[in-house]
Amino acid sequence: IFEPKESKDDSKLKKEIPKSLIKACQQIVDGLVEATMRLEGAENTRLVGCITALHLFAKIQPQLLVNHAISLEPYLNMRCQNQIISKFISSIAEILEQVVPLMDHPSEVFLADLESHLMMLIVSQSRAIVLSCVSCLSTVVNKITKNYKLIRDCFAKLYNNCLLLIKDKLASDSSIPIEQYFRPQFRRSIFTVGLIMRYFDFRLPEVYGEPNQGSNLPANICEDVFATLAFFLSCDHSEMCKEALTSMGNFCVKNYEYLMKVELRDYYNYLLTQDKVLTDMKITVLKNILMYLTEAENQMVRNDKEWSKQSKTEDLKEMGDVSSGMASRVIQIYLKEILRSFLHRDYGVRTWAMRVVEIVLRQGLVHPVAHSADRHLQEIDKQYPGFVNMKSHAGMQLSYELQELLQRRDETSIVRGYRIRDPQEPPSAMNGFLYTLLRGTKPQRRALIQSITKQFDEGKISLRQMLYLADNLAYFPYVVQDEPLYIIHHVDVLISVTGTNLLATFREGLKPLPGTEANTEPNAQNPLEDDDDDDQEAILNRLPDDTSDLENCIRSAQGCMLLLILKQHLKDIYGITDR
Repeated sequence: IFEPKESKDDSKLKKEIPKSLIKACQQIVDGLVEATMRLEGAENTRLVGCITALHLFAKIQPQLLVNHAISLEPYLNMRCQNQIISKFISSIAEILEQVVPLMDHPSEVFLADLESHLMMLIVSQSRAIVLSCVSCLSTVVNKITKNYKLIRDCFAKLYNNCLLLIKDKLASDSSIPIEQYFRPQFRRSIFTVGLIMRYFDFRLPEVYGEPNQGSNLPANICEDVFATLAFFLSCDHSEMCKEALTSMGNFCVKNYEYLMKVELRDYYNYLLTQDKVLTDMKITVLKNILMYLTEAENQMVRNDKEWSKQSKTEDLKEMGDVSSGMASRVIQIYLKEILRSFLHRDYGVRTWAMRVVEIVLRQGLVHPVAHSADRHLQEIDKQYPGFVNMKSHAGMQLSYELQELLQRRDETSIVRGYRIRDPQEPPSAMNGFLYTLLRGTKPQRRALIQSITKQFDEGKISLRQMLYLADNLAYFPYVVQDEPLYIIHHVDVLISVTGTNLLATFREGLKPLPGTEANTEPNAQNPLEDDDDDDQEAILNRLPDDTSDLENCIRSAQGCMLLLILKQHLKDIYGITDR
């Protein structure tokens, strides 16, 4: 879908799949179906292996299984006694989802049996099976049978007869223990309602039905479901909130406009930013956003295929912009909080945040800000030249905040800016890859060095952060002598100015030597003013009663001391002398 128009209009015919290859694949599929039938009743991994292979064929070339759909459908009736059979049934449903729409005029009896079997599984089996069956049922109903009454009846049973009743009881009497209603029936209902809202568009009249009929739903059913899920999210019960949050994620896949509602936006941002929120809740929010973006991407691919059937000459740019435009609007609301999720102790939170950023980059939804993986950093540098250089200072700041979370166990912990991957190898800088991206041109690498060393002089950062930055400067992967030489030169310039000023300020804060108070000659020099080897006792005797100014001066000198240590380290490592 992201190919340029000239590529789409290329006159070259795409290479056809060899008929011999298709025939061989058909023979493999036929053999796998026969093996599945022979293994029926055998609860072993070979059965799952056969159906998993068929599932892969169905994803790639579903036409190969069209003749076997009727043979596979009865397997939905198998009794689910263990995880192996559960996986088997889920795979059968996913195969039928791909194959049934390709069948030529499937019989009404077959379709009715398929709908009935899927519905029985939805109201009785585990989550994995329910997910596969609702997805399969949506394909059958939306594309073939249009039997939306079946969907409305199932929805009403779960929503009206369970969720609304529990909501009304909890709303009318807050003293009722929530555990009294948090039972398997509630969990199944709220999960399945979310899935039904995900796979069926209840904004369409044909789905919710004509008004003023008993079995039909109100036109504003989406708003009602959102309000009900929001109510359960507000309950003081972590497990109920988690179930409601999962259902809300499914609900918002089809009804994406609710992701921009203020109440849901504030709730998601609260869960992502507050430290006291359970880690599972943060991960669920990230999964919800990822699920929406993934489905939006899949929908664009489906639209592209359908459009290609209608016309091979028209440009898809306008249609693509509409689809990606909504996803772009949604992600811009949450991107800042998602990026902040990288600064979290839990590996799972950081992993799911990375997955969201991956799909954002892949779809090109927004101009990226920063994130920590080297591979993606390199992709950003290729796609947006100069962007990494522009954001390097902010990226270093974020990297320090992340390492502070990961390395600090108590107030005495020290945050270091290097890592030791192998005891036999020298340490490497935490931000070493950032430097490798910028060292290709002299202006970029020098700008990075200047932005780092400048922070030692400003006095706006803590000693911990200065140590972190000094570690990075010490262990950046320098490749030419000019790089450490420039740092040494820059440190010398900085020390000559800042160090001299600090030394003068410190001397001015000391008490004058006895007998010098009356000396008013402007050019008169103290014999000890230029003596850098004043003994400790002489300095202590000249300390003023209020030493706050001297203490500030000493604190300001910490950056200079670190830079001097860094300078000596670089000279020792790279064999640089003063000659």
